[in-house]
Amino acid sequence: IAALSDLPLTGRVTVRQLLSHRSGLVNYRDTDTYRADPGRVRDPADAVAASVAESAGGPGAALCSSTNYLILGYLLEQVTGRSFDELLAGSLFGPIGLAHTAHLAPEPGEPRFSTGGIVADIEDLARAGEELLVHHVGISDDAWREMSAMDPEAGLGAGTMQFCPCTQRHGEPRAFAVGYAGGHTLVAHLPDYDVVVALDITGDFYGDGGYFGAVEPLLRALADGLRQAPLPSAVDGGAEVAAA
Repeated sequence: IAALSDLPLTGRVTVRQLLSHRSGLVNYRDTDTYRADPGRVRDPADAVAASVAESAGGPGAALCSSTNYLILGYLLEQVTGRSFDELLAGSLFGPIGLAHTAHLAPEPGEPRFSTGGIVADIEDLARAGEELLVHHVGISDDAWREMSAMDPEAGLGAGTMQFCPCTQRHGEPRAFAVGYAGGHTLVAHLPDYDVVVALDITGDFYGDGGYFGAVEPLLRALADGLRQAPLPSAVDGGAEVAAA
């Protein structure tokens, strides 16, 4: 990829806008280039180039786009002088103890890099959810407040996904669950109940015939069930993990 300073985003798009999906960049999977032939997008640089070439608008309205995270990955490498895989190992996999987790290399049609390709068994997925979403390993209190603050238009935080049903708290929208969803895995923390849910389905969450529409009703049913059950006490050992 060309140096980030050479991209037409410089001086127009901020890190915060990339994190909150308000950069105006179209998702690389929604570009004409990718739709015509996914194999033409061989790596993350191709994905960024396709998005930049087909993004006519500027920053502003919420538009969920994996390209934002690709650019953030390049930015991390530029600022730290380390590869993204080194950063994953040193800041995430190692500190959390994810022994059965790997990051797949890019291949045609799947640029991966900083927007995907992390594969884990269900135990590691649940462990990562607890350490990141409950204990905030490697995340400062100020950073977590920004990450978990919900953008009501996008249904996202600055680096998190938010799951409804939602409520108003102190005049601000608050999701009942915060976490992440990938191609066929999901991990979410329900803070009111101190529970982490990890899901690994046999199909896909996204695309034609995907199951993402079932996620909200499933988490809503879980929340309703938990509302009828006593909250876990401090002596129960903290966060509980439900894996399915």
